[in-house]
Amino acid sequence: MAEGQLFLPSSQEEFCAETMHMQCWFWGCDIKHPNGNLLLRNGFCRHRPPEGSEGSSCYFKNLPDEKRLLLWGFGLALIDIHSSGIYVNRYKFRPIAIKLPEDNSIPYRPEHLNAATYENQEGWSRSILLLADAVSWIVSYENWISVELGKGYRRVCQRAFQSESLIWKTNPLWAWNKVDTLLSGLTSPQ
Repeated sequence: MAEGQLFLPSSQEEFCAETMHMQCWFWGCDIKHPNGNLLLRNGFCRHRPPEGSEGSSCYFKNLPDEKRLLLWGFGLALIDIHSSGIYVNRYKFRPIAIKLPEDNSIPYRPEHLNAATYENQEGWSRSILLLADAVSWIVSYENWISVELGKGYRRVCQRAFQSESLIWKTNPLWAWNKVDTLLSGLTSPQ
């Protein structure tokens, strides 16, 4: 049995992690948009942690093919509602295969996600496909943002972060397409 975590070479992981961090920052900007929450406008539902509980609001959206996308300030998960899912942390691009919560509850903290263990290559292959689907969804979301608000909106978000990292000066669509290319060679955990 292998724990459900995928690794990339360190230089690739660093690029992917910085891109994911930037994307989470963008979603935070989208939530606070002056004309209303853009995630809600895009069809997401928001669930806040129960009163008295710590955690991050969870935005979720049902996607085609019985998949569900979950977004938090700490990362993203894409779940196949019949089997398992993949989670990507905001700061470490080490995708983790996750199991669905048995009680169908909504996770509000990373430790609420249960890592999956796979007996064979099929489980890994499903997780890698889910990761590719998540990246494709982000690209389509960024295209939607560009159409809805123009390309200048993301530049404003990037400048607000005030980072010296070069990734923050690139087009997010270019960055995610590069992540997609880097991930295309993944076949199993290393």
